[in-house]
Amino acid sequence: MKGSFFLGEIYLTNATIVLEHKVLPKGYLHIKDEQIQSVGEMKDCPPISEQDKKYDCTDKQYVIPGMIDIHVHGAAGYDF
Repeated sequence: MKGSFFLGEIYLTNATIVLEHKVLPKGYLHIKDEQIQSVGEMKDCPPISEQDKKYDCTDKQYVIPGMIDIHVHGAAGYDF
């Protein structure tokens, strides 16, 4: 464990998944032990148990696996 706040598995479902060479308009992302386990279309989503966390992303939400947001809003006490 790497300091995770949740020890189970996490599923982001019904999201628009942006991959390197294609976009899945209705896809899922499965995370376990803080690592992406699988990404695909909802029809191929593995069964989700009651102890897993499920976040339904039907409100036009985009998921970009592996993207790191590097922007900042300030540093050293300054906001810019």
